[in-house]
Amino acid sequence: MGNESKSDSTPLLDFIEEQERVMNVSDGTIAHYKTLRMRLIEFGLMTRWSDLTVENIYKFDAWLHQLKSNHGNIGKKEEDKKRISDGAVYNYHKNFRAILNKAVLYEKIERNPYERLRGQFRRGDKENTDFLTEEEMAAIESIRPVYGTLMAAVRDLFVFQMHTGLSYADTQAFDFSQYRKVNGKWVTVGNRVKTGEQYVTQLSDECLKILERYDWTLPKIQNVKYNVWLKTLATAAGIEKNLHSHLARHSFATRMIAHGAAIQNVSKMLGHANIKQTQRYATVQPESVFADFDRVQNKKNGAS
Repeated sequence: MGNESKSDSTPLLDFIEEQERVMNVSDGTIAHYKTLRMRLIEFGLMTRWSDLTVENIYKFDAWLHQLKSNHGNIGKKEEDKKRISDGAVYNYHKNFRAILNKAVLYEKIERNPYERLRGQFRRGDKENTDFLTEEEMAAIESIRPVYGTLMAAVRDLFVFQMHTGLSYADTQAFDFSQYRKVNGKWVTVGNRVKTGEQYVTQLSDECLKILERYDWTLPKIQNVKYNVWLKTLATAAGIEKNLHSHLARHSFATRMIAHGAAIQNVSKMLGHANIKQTQRYATVQPESVFADFDRVQNKKNGAS
């Protein structure tokens, strides 16, 4: 599918590494491409342009589905460890496809093999997106580590995410000067770092307390370190769920919808490109179902 030097046995991997250095994207996206390159090295069957076949991509997909996750597997026997999710596998394909589109643009290859595989690799079921309950969120807020410690910064950043729905990347780009006071509330209309989509957010009293502690900025924590320390925070709060930075965003969206916020508005709060992305947070709570049973029954009883 392209020309390659016989003296260079890994031109595909070298191209990916070069793109990591020159692409004008967020650090998080660069980290995804680095992880993809390391996976391709481990896989071993796609290091050259001539290796880019549909068959090898299918083999890569099968190999990815056998990988074990780094989350929730501490202390478990190898046979009990969970494999990475369908969503994680999908993201590997998404990033690989994007890199190969660049390769086509630079005439490294004539055609992206993923064009022949449209619809073959799906994101997976995200209907049951995990989230924290009100009790679990309250437990995290009740934790009060000593100010100035990394644990305190992790707790405050996660709570800020729970109250705003901001992603990790957007918290790291947070700029209080972009906020304006409207009807006594601090609000902003911004653009997400990762997608550029517009979002709307408002700072709660808890958010303002956190910002005041850090001189109206937010703690800067490396993403990997942040997620590692969130496991410690979960233990301190007595939470068994896998605490990760995006779980705060999930919990914010689920809470807003559960309390009656219109899904269209929650979509705008999160900066989603379309409402379908937001609908997976519309988890039906049993209490809501019971309340509707009671409401209808009371109306019937009143009518009789």
